This record gives sequence, C-alpha cells and structure tokens, in this order.
Amino acid sequence: MKATLIIFILFLSSSIQLNAQQTNQPKYGKSQETWNKMLKEDWFNLKPNKLLAEVIDGITPGEALDVATGEGRNAIFLAQKGWKVTGFDIANEALDSIQKRAKQQNLKIKTVHASREDFDFVTNKWDLVVLSYVDIICNGCIANDDFIPTIAKSVKKDGLVVYEMGHRDFYLENWENPAKWGCTEEQLKKSFEREGFNVLKCESATEVGDWGGGKPLKRLKFVARKL
Repeated sequence: MKATLIIFILFLSSSIQLNAQQTNQPKYGKSQETWNKMLKEDWFNLKPNKLLAEVIDGITPGEALDVATGEGRNAIFLAQKGWKVTGFDIANEALDSIQKRAKQQNLKIKTVHASREDFDFVTNKWDLVVLSYVDIICNGCIANDDFIPTIAKSVKKDGLVVYEMGHRDFYLENWENPAKWGCTEEQLKKSFEREGFNVLKCESATEVGDWGGGKPLKRLKFVARKL
C-alpha cells in the first residue's frame, strides 16, 4: 500500500527542514518556499481539528500556542472561542493570510515568523499547546528529540497539550523506509509523564483525519494535563 500524496510531500520536505536555517534568502530557504506553495494551493483541511474542538469545549479560554500553525485553521478557531492565540511557522505567506482573515473577523492573533529552533516558547506561558500534525519539525515524531521537554517547560500548571498525528504503524505499513516517522502510544505516554503530565487521552483510530487526501489513516490522538 502506498502512502498518500500529501504524506509523501511532508516526508520529502522534512529533509529540507533540517538545513533550512543555513540559507538566508528567503529566511528559511526552500523549506519556506515549499510550505508557502503547499498552503496556498489548499493542500490541507481548513476545518479546525476535531479533537481540539472536543477538548476546549466548556474550558475557560486562556493563552494558547499553535505550533507550526500553517494555514491557521486551529488558530482562527481558538481566537473565535475567546483564546489569546499565538502561532508560529516558517511559511510567511501563510502567516500573512492568517492576519488577513483575522482582521476580516475582527480577531486578534499573534503570528511569529520562526522555526521551532528560533521560536521563544517562554516558561510557564501557555494554558494550551496545540500540536496538530507537527511531527515534520521533529524528524517524524515529537518524542524523537528534546522537543517534549521544551513544550513541558512552556506549559502552565494545569495547562493542556493536544496532539494528533499519523501513528507509527501507518508509516511502517505504507513506507519502504519509514525511518523514525510516527509516534506510538507508549512513546507519548512515557515522554509526557516523565515531564510531569497526567495523560488524559492516548488512543489510536483508523479514520479520515485532517490530512491524507480524504483516505482513512491510523493516527494518534493524545491529550495531557500538566501537574
């Protein structure tokens, strides 16, 4: 079984992401150009993430960070719900689009043109961190390096992390060389519990997700609260 075109493009662009900071024109090199083009061509679902919508239902809004915000669907959604939202991404044209849409809806969203390495996550800042299909900035899985500790430090006590991405099994079944792509339930649980989080949800489901060209894929849905 072959992977979808969208996942294929994400996989290829990950190698570009690693060296993006070595180039200065544009700031994030070909990686920035690639994401600007993809987002402009509406590769992705523009509806907010369903898991995110479920999690914040009934919660008093606070400060939210949308990691690698992309086209801004989740940032716009959170701002509509009263959250004070910050989103960062290397796709500068996508950030411009977010600001344009926010202005049309009389919303305030802070956008920062930055990579994961450049962005200042701050300490004890966020009531909510959204990690929606962002593993491309972590070599295929957010548990692969020091990213989860960085997120953990930035989240306030009782703050939430909402994560969704393709499961490790998906990449093992669909790629001849899946490398380290895709996390497992055990990886996420251990990584976040080690950083002082209570895991509220960690489950997999094979269904149509935010990405994947409308085809079902096995993905992980994860929610944790900082103790």
